[in-house]
Amino acid sequence: MLAERMLECDDSAWCDAWNFGPLPGEEIPVCKLVDLFVQTWGAGGWIDASDAQAPHVAGVLRLNIDKALHRLGWRPRWNVAEAVRRTAAWYRRCHDSRSSGMQSACLEDLAAFEQADPACRGVFPV
Repeated sequence: MLAERMLECDDSAWCDAWNFGPLPGEEIPVCKLVDLFVQTWGAGGWIDASDAQAPHVAGVLRLNIDKALHRLGWRPRWNVAEAVRRTAAWYRRCHDSRSSGMQSACLEDLAAFEQADPACRGVFPV
């Protein structure tokens, strides 16, 4: 949608920074994101090496997708779990095939994304 607007319009406002992500209220903590990715990948793990004594920047950081929501009318079509599942599957395919077949993997994900109904998204089971 954004690329289409950039091509159709001479307005440089479309050539700006954009965020695309989960709807407000559907965000998950990074630790849950990593857990979900590792679970979906099927192997591996991680260790929280953060320093409790380190200066704290913010309790919560979120992508602000308001511009995409309001200016483009964009809405996420996949919930967080589906997006992570597909991302892990893409990386797994890349890892296993050593990049052969990646074009078809990208095209398959694009087709699935285009067919996804934003009204049937579901929520991430926290």
